[in-house]
Order: sequence, then structure tokens, then C-alpha cells
Amino acid sequence: MCGITYQPINTYVSNTINYRGPDNTQNLETKRGIFSFHRLSINDSSILGNQPFSFNHITYVCNGEIYNWEELKQEYAIDNYKSNSDCEIIGHLYNLVDIEILCQKLDGVFAFVMETQDSIIAARDPIGIRPLFVSEKNNAFSSEAKELLDLGYTDVIPFPPNTYFKNGVFIEYRGIIYDCPSLVYNENTLVDLLTKAVKKRLMSDNPVACLLSGGLDSSIIAALAQKCSNYNINTFSIGMFKDAPDLCYARTVAQYIGSTHHEIIYSEEEGLEALNEVIYHLESYDCTTVRASIPMFLLSKYISQNTDFKVILSGEGADELFGGYIYFHNAPNYETFQEETVRLVKDVYKYDVLRGDRATAGNGLEIRVPFFDKTFAQYILNIDPKLKHPNGGIEKHILRKAFSEELPTSVIFRQKDAFSDAVGYSWKNCLKSFAEKNLSTAMLDECHKFGVSTISDEEAYYKQVYYKYFKEWNQLDYMWRPKWTDILDPSATFLKLHNTQTISTFRQCPNVSQPRL
Repeated sequence: MCGITYQPINTYVSNTINYRGPDNTQNLETKRGIFSFHRLSINDSSILGNQPFSFNHITYVCNGEIYNWEELKQEYAIDNYKSNSDCEIIGHLYNLVDIEILCQKLDGVFAFVMETQDSIIAARDPIGIRPLFVSEKNNAFSSEAKELLDLGYTDVIPFPPNTYFKNGVFIEYRGIIYDCPSLVYNENTLVDLLTKAVKKRLMSDNPVACLLSGGLDSSIIAALAQKCSNYNINTFSIGMFKDAPDLCYARTVAQYIGSTHHEIIYSEEEGLEALNEVIYHLESYDCTTVRASIPMFLLSKYISQNTDFKVILSGEGADELFGGYIYFHNAPNYETFQEETVRLVKDVYKYDVLRGDRATAGNGLEIRVPFFDKTFAQYILNIDPKLKHPNGGIEKHILRKAFSEELPTSVIFRQKDAFSDAVGYSWKNCLKSFAEKNLSTAMLDECHKFGVSTISDEEAYYKQVYYKYFKEWNQLDYMWRPKWTDILDPSATFLKLHNTQTISTFRQCPNVSQPRL
């Protein structure tokens, strides 16, 4: 994880986002621009791993992890590698292949900006795990919009995932293919691909930890990390009281897989105190994103301040890929089910991926999300949607079955529960009450003039806080909401389904399972 910026030479250097890379800051002025790199040292912490990289008439910075860099070195017989940085491979490949092929060849997550003798080039990974923003008119780029806004640019937009930029033109490359949902499904292939996705994300000079909510997705990732690593995994959970649902289930999982487990309890006051800071880091006022980001931000802050971990694995991605949100029960047919999973994956960089990046990077940590591994995501997206639709059963049933031997039964069959709910069911009500008491009518009139409309005092309050920092600049196209239902609140606590009674997620604290032998 790091923060990168490239801007024209006639502007000043800003350090607005240096929290993304607290270990080292490098600024390099070229003939046409200024590169800034804020480093979080993970692979090759020596001076050779510092960026920007500059050789063979190109200069570039990359925020990313390229997991197949050593394989690419061998494939292209690269013998003049200067460091052990995975990102150095990008410059070598650029001198050997077309930019389209370069982007396709990279197995990992990345956002890079490159200056050549005649071009400014930038690219972003297929799902947009690593952030990038652009002022297209000015050839200026940064990991976060606030950096470019602070520099005075007014045409800032998110750099599209699965896209590269060259000579002033955005071009979509062939990163993930979404249009063939009829792949023959094999459970062993699913397990093998996800295991490989976790294993490659253990690439680090130091041990990697896991965020563990006790939900199905984060529990699978933690279990695989424990199995694939050569050291004892540390897991971290957060809740508002000892027996909050997430803390209960996470405790069960940690005991079952044998991880070294840490529980962090936060109060309503601590959560509310962090609200403004979280919205500033998010650059978003989306309701479900803000709700879930606060506990994740507090947990990341704890890890950053109290441990030496820099890299953490998390379970984001499964709900988008498998149709795991409760509202997918209401999908009227398999075609619309498939269309909705594709839409969620294409837009996730503005929602859950954004939350994961900002909650961690805002505290100098790097998040890695194995479910969004390029090969795994490609495979799951193209499985026949008939096999993924809950069809009156439980959502993500093929994922649950595939890992039924790896986790306690209570976790395997734990129904989807929103992170913002399961840290403590009073949290959502606390936010709503606070917003109602503190909403300013005058400010509300101002911020109603821009962006996406709000439907509650809570959403309006988030927008009010957001407006204080970012005024009319807005990256949201819509508020994240469930489909195929008349319930507009994004919480998964209760949702009316067309074909059954209202689903209420499990509230009881599970019995702690015996450790696996």
C-alpha cells in the first residue's frame, strides 16, 4: 500500500495523503511533471525498493502488489532487475510488450502512472482494488481525490478500473470477462483457486494478519491463511460489547482454526467521535459505506497503533461474486441475478472496496482481498447463475458447501449479516439518533444542491459532513441499496422476501466449537 501522485510541473507538491505511506516519502521532478510516492514498506524495504522507478527513459510510480512478478521475470528473461520490489516488473514489461498486454499479464492489484519520452500512461487493475483519481484535462493523478482537489483541480473523477490511459484516451483492456456465464462448475476448482488466491497474498517481508468478523467470508479467508502460512495467524475482530454477534462468531472461528485472536470493543461515543474523520477518508457519504467503515476504521487504527502488522487479509468480494446479499433471494430469474452480480462487481470500487481501502490506508495499513483475485473472480462470475441463485435455500450455498470441512457448522450456515449491524445492533440506531439531533437545516439546503438525493436524516447528515470537506465534488452515481424490495434501508437485519417470511439474521452467541484436530 502507498500513496501516489503525478502532476504537471507548474504546481506545488502536496502531502495530503502521506498517511497512506508513513515509512518514506519521495518526490521526483522530471522534465514534464512531479512524481510523489508515500511508501508503506512491505516487499523489499531497502532503499532499492523506493519509488519512483526511473530507467530506460521512463519514470513511474505504482501502488500495488504484483503477485506473479518473479514468474514474469523468468518468462521474459529479465536479468537486469535492480530490486526485490514486485512493482519494478511494470517498467521492464513496458519495454517489451504493448500496454494492453502489460495490463493483462499482471496478476495482482495496481494503480500506476508512467511518464515516457512522448506519453503519459496510467492504468488500474480490473476491479479497482487500488484507488486512482484523475484530472483528465491536466494529466494529473493521485491515489485519493482530496490530493488533486487540494492542488486546485476541479475536473477530478475516479480512474475507471480495467482501463489504461494513454495520449489522453481511456481504453478498456481485457482484464475480466463477464459475458459467458455457463462455465462448468467444479467444487475442487473453486477451493483450489481461492486457496491459491490466499497463498499468493501472503507475499510480504513480514507476517500477515486477518480481519475476522466471524461471517462466512472472512472466516474462510482466515482459515485458508492459517493453512497456507508457515506461522500462526493473528486475527482481529471488533464489536460494541463482549457478546456482539461478530465477536461471538469470530471467537468460535479463531478457536477452531487455532489463530492468535484479538477482540476490540468500542463504545457509541468512540464511534461517533470517528464519524467525521471516516467520511473525510472515504470521500463518500453513502449510508451503508459510512456505517460499516467506522468500526473497520477503529479496528485498523488499533492494529496500526498496537501491533507491527502492516498487511491484513479481509473477506470482501464474496457477496458481489456469489450474489450473497439477502436481497438476491428476490431475484426474479437467473438472468437478472447474473446481471446484478456483474453490476455489483463493476461498481464495487465505489463502495465496499472503497471502504476497505480507506479504513486501512487511513491508518497506514494495506488490505488484501483474496475473493477479488482476478482468476478466482473470473471463474465465479462465469459459473451458470442457476448454481448461485439461492432458489429458496441459503445464499452462497456452493461456497458454504465447498468449505464445510474447514469451519464450524454454526459459521458455515450463518446467514448474511451487515457488518454495521453485527458489531452491535444498537450501532445503526445510535447513528440514526445522532443524525436526527445534529442535522442542520441550513446546511442541508446547501448540500441538496449536488450529488445523489437522500431519503433519511441519517443519509442527509452524512452528506452534510461530506459537504464540509468536499463541497460539490462528488463521485457517487447512486446510494447503495437492496433491489427487488420496497425496503430502502441498506441494513441486512430485516428484509422482506417475496417467497418466504421476513428473514432475521441470527442474533444468538454460538457455542464455542472444539478446536479442529
